[in-house]
Amino acid sequence: MNEVMKAILICPEHRLTGGVFQRMKPLALMPILGRTLLDHTLARLKRQGYMEVLVLASDRPEQVRESVGGGEAWGLEVEVIATPNELAADVAESQFSVRRANEPRPLVMVVDGLPEVSEKPLWRTNFATFELLMSAVSSPELSPLMTMRAIGPDVWVSSKARISPTAEITGPVWIGPHATISSGAKVGPNSIVEGGAFVDKRARVESAWVGPATYAGAGTAIGESFAWGNGLLNLTDGSFLEVKDDFLLKDLARPSRSRRSVSWVERVLAFLLMLLSFPKAGWVMLRSWMRREAVFDDKRVILPPPGRVDAFSRTHNLLRLNGAEGLLGRWPELWRVCRGELALVGNRPLSAEEVTALRGPVGQLWLESPAGVFSLADAEGADGESLSESLAHAAYFTTQRTLALRWRILRRCAQSFLFAERQTQDLTLSPTYPTI
Repeated sequence: MNEVMKAILICPEHRLTGGVFQRMKPLALMPILGRTLLDHTLARLKRQGYMEVLVLASDRPEQVRESVGGGEAWGLEVEVIATPNELAADVAESQFSVRRANEPRPLVMVVDGLPEVSEKPLWRTNFATFELLMSAVSSPELSPLMTMRAIGPDVWVSSKARISPTAEITGPVWIGPHATISSGAKVGPNSIVEGGAFVDKRARVESAWVGPATYAGAGTAIGESFAWGNGLLNLTDGSFLEVKDDFLLKDLARPSRSRRSVSWVERVLAFLLMLLSFPKAGWVMLRSWMRREAVFDDKRVILPPPGRVDAFSRTHNLLRLNGAEGLLGRWPELWRVCRGELALVGNRPLSAEEVTALRGPVGQLWLESPAGVFSLADAEGADGESLSESLAHAAYFTTQRTLALRWRILRRCAQSFLFAERQTQDLTLSPTYPTI
């Protein structure tokens, strides 16, 4: 009777330099040479004859479960189990390994590297990560996978990529499916261009990792960096730069416009609120100017719906009136409503760090809902800027977002915004909120 070979995979929860990428998705689901780390690992286990795989995930296990399903794509039997934190190998084996007599011990490994290339894990340092990726380009086990073909010494290009005849490709280079390299562009040496990326005319990519669906503009030079969406991460010093000029660097996965347009009624109401509150706001600005203080504070936020959420996501500068009390501090945000970028009523815009902290269905609903100047938490007298205090209110609002509820929130918040009066309990809501 043949023994069934079993394996236990531990998805990494946090790594020293992986935080930038972890905002995007669990590290086990990071795209590496066109496939996720978990995909690479499961494919390798299948080649080695393993049949049953248990995946332990503490970071966004629902995403891991959705990614692998039941293992049908690899011809494996895969089960994903959520754990409260990343387990050590011996602890994972003792808790989740059930063996019959004389049955061999299961293989236990952490999904944080490319074993075909090196036993060293990724995410130690940015430069070390890049070195491992470049060594994988020439790996006989990794490079030929999918639709890849060698068109020169250490030059692997997908048959689904589009390469201009006048483009200059110098190995070692890896160019993934549906990537586009335009005329006059130079890629390499030591470069990886993930699937769906677009390197425009006369752009140069050298010693760089260009992420999926990333546009490198005409004439742009990218060197010794990770370029993902609108962000550049320097390999040497770890510095990060958000590029706001879409002609230089752009996230092609980011929607060009919101899926929910702001109505003209909201825009007109926002403009009226700006006019009515201008005397108070003007006095606050004048007072700050006379004291030689900053008139505005700013916060970088991500406005829904994001194409993806990570350190490389496009952020927006949200201004707050310095020295203003209560909701009046959001006076500059009303202009964004007039421009159609914010709703009057919605969940509060969040920073990239706060978005990363959102997990599960509540977080997904928050990101899919329009961001607004006034929130249900504000109407209920809670701290609308506090993520912990706003979660329950946001969960209720996203599931019960009726016109009547939005109008009551607006009426109550507008009264507090204009007159700064003590709020009265005139907003009737469900006595209980959804469990988070």
